Amino acid sequence: CDWSSDVCSSDLNSLRLKDVNFSLKLRDKKDIYPQNMVAINNMRYRNISAEMGDISVIRDSVNVVIEKFAAKEYSGLEVKNISGKFTVSPRTIIAKNANLKTLNSDLYFDAKMNTATWKTYSKFIDSVYCEGEIKKGSVAGMKDATYWAEVIKGFEQKASVSGKFRGTVSNLICDEMEVRTGRDTYVKAKGTIVGLPDPDSTIYDLEAETIQTSYQDYKSMQLGELLGNLPIPEMVGKLGKINMTAHFAGLIKNFDASAILKTQIGDIDVVGSSINNGKTTTYYAD
Repeated sequence: CDWSSDVCSSDLNSLRLKDVNFSLKLRDKKDIYPQNMVAINNMRYRNISAEMGDISVIRDSVNVVIEKFAAKEYSGLEVKNISGKFTVSPRTIIAKNANLKTLNSDLYFDAKMNTATWKTYSKFIDSVYCEGEIKKGSVAGMKDATYWAEVIKGFEQKASVSGKFRGTVSNLICDEMEVRTGRDTYVKAKGTIVGLPDPDSTIYDLEAETIQTSYQDYKSMQLGELLGNLPIPEMVGKLGKINMTAHFAGLIKNFDASAILKTQIGDIDVVGSSINNGKTTTYYAD
């Protein structure tokens, strides 16, 4: 290394990994292994393979171009490939022109993560500030999210997605989010989500600038136990294609919401809310 300059050079120009196992167990004495979910405190990866090139070290930062990276988590989550240009340091991780492929998703993105030290990466949900963009052409398979959040169990719908985000996982702001799925469904939205990964205490403040869908399209989707069992009467199918603007604020079981719907047989202005007393949830609508 030439320590008089910013560049530390070495003979390591490329790196290849094959059939590597990796585990991360946090020192919190919580030996929790939920079925079909990633154990946040006890992550276990196997069959890791990778091909990397253009490796350089500048002060405390490592720059690398990842050509291939694959891994399987014990829960069933499988990363088919990660590629892109990455910079890793004790305080920052940067991904440029990155691509993430799983069994269900194909995401193209730029992202940056900031934190205080290496140690705070282990407290990712609260201590790592993220900002980035999911680019048009990306496909999100929501089954991947079910490995991290039990509340959306059974949610397996795939959708074309794009948008921008910033904040921590526990305090996230989303802008210019666009989702297309099914035959008729399109959503453009923005908002904040505070409280993840605890679904019962997560507060949403979401504004849908545009929602286009139909009852038939909605019923054909794989939306899991949370949304798939909503008591929507079949007579809603007579509305045809629906265009809507909406706002949702509060908890899943205690919220205020409003919407303006334009349908093929007429328009309706709806204001709704819910109250949960610990045993039952009561819904109100005008």
